[in-house]
Amino acid sequence: MMLSHRSTISIWLLIVHIVTLNDHSGYHFPLMPSPEFHDYHHLMFNQNFGRMGFLDYFHGTSERYFKSKYSKRHQVLLSLTPMKILIPDND
Repeated sequence: MMLSHRSTISIWLLIVHIVTLNDHSGYHFPLMPSPEFHDYHHLMFNQNFGRMGFLDYFHGTSERYFKSKYSKRHQVLLSLTPMKILIPDND
């Protein structure tokens, strides 16, 4: 048993739910982490398994991702212009 305080558990659950909603929303919200890494996982179900990516890099399951447009879009958005307009699929 992890004897954590109720407020600690509540804050952790809130953060986990927000990140999950952001990853599955299909939108890249300003000042939020990019969902591109997770979107690529749903596009190619044998890529990008981990949350932070270092194990994917170690096991080679993110090689195609780093060569894709998704990787270039994977950054915190600091404007209201969508990342897919800043870095389009067709260039």
